[in-house]
Amino acid sequence: MRRCVERSEQAAVRQAHSALRRAAIVIAPAMAAAEAGLVVLVDIVAMRGVNARHGVATGDRLLAAVDDSLCARFLGAGVVARLAGDQFVVVIPGETQIEPVVEWVRDAVARTRVRGRWGRAIVVEANVGAATWNDQDSRHTALAAAGVVLRARPGPEGDRRPRRR
Repeated sequence: MRRCVERSEQAAVRQAHSALRRAAIVIAPAMAAAEAGLVVLVDIVAMRGVNARHGVATGDRLLAAVDDSLCARFLGAGVVARLAGDQFVVVIPGETQIEPVVEWVRDAVARTRVRGRWGRAIVVEANVGAATWNDQDSRHTALAAAGVVLRARPGPEGDRRPRRR
């Protein structure tokens, strides 16, 4: 059992590094355009459970709605991109205050509603990691720092259980 857990943790680390590499490619132009700014990584909590209870199509509609909500919130102020699965990145050039933006992101995700299989609204939360950059050298480290903060805030226990076969 311990060996399976170790493999699972290693897979999670590889997935996180892969997401950070994709994020770096997607947001590079926005980060290069400003000398300072904020990068925010967003991970939707318990999407595996949403997909299991309501179906993958409903989960995909929910993620598209989250993307729309984040884009509407940061329209004109930054760049929003869906990385993979239930992960998003937001880059706001010129912004240096982390806490208000993190709250805006959480609020935008929490306000997103999609009707589930039985007609009820599905509500999700987000784990958020954010970091600022203020010069050429710290742009790359800001993304990595946001990833570290994100991984330090695990979701609920139900979302970390291994899938049954």
